[in-house]
Amino acid sequence: MATLEGMALYEKHFTPEQRRELENRRADLGPERIEDLKATWIGLVEEGLALVAAGSPADGPEARDAD
Repeated sequence: MATLEGMALYEKHFTPEQRRELENRRADLGPERIEDLKATWIGLVEEGLALVAAGSPADGPEARDAD
């Protein structure tokens, strides 16, 4: 079900041209690089959530220095 919902959002928010551009970009990067980027993104999200949980201000030095 989540996959179908994701596909519906994908089609709703991106034009056919944008979807083709994303597909081409994925092909250019290759599956290994895509997985590396996913892992990096997950780390950034976790770091951001930890800052929010700690009550750090969005414009504070911790947020600006996030990797």
